[in-house]
Amino acid sequence: DLERQFALLCRLRDLLSRTHETINRIRTTRALFESRQRAAPGAKESDAVRGSRRLVRSLAAIEEALVQTKARARRDFMIMPTKLNAKIGGLILHVGDADGPPTRASQELTRRLERTLEVLLARLQRAMAPAPGGFRPILPDGEPSHHR
Repeated sequence: DLERQFALLCRLRDLLSRTHETINRIRTTRALFESRQRAAPGAKESDAVRGSRRLVRSLAAIEEALVQTKARARRDFMIMPTKLNAKIGGLILHVGDADGPPTRASQELTRRLERTLEVLLARLQRAMAPAPGGFRPILPDGEPSHHR
């Protein structure tokens, strides 16, 4: 029973780590493109500028699905929707507090949370892909986005 509990906790830990790594990647990339936009305030509405703005909006939407970005005070977390990272964290607490094997409900919720992350990762990959004949995001390390 404890081995099954431990296995699920490890799976959830890895899921939460992937979620937070994705959030960090989004924030780094978004900050880079926002700073580029600020550096060229009078820039003509070129395909690159429009593509950059579109990318920033897409990244923000994905980030908002992963983590509560609008909460400013502790109380905000109680009244605003719970996002993926908090759902995973809550399930970790629930599974870790149990004195028996993980329930079917906990296992099913884990699978649903994993699928949710996979969908969001696919959205991120599409957002970072070069537009046909147009905007091609370059990441902080200078590598075109389609190599990630």
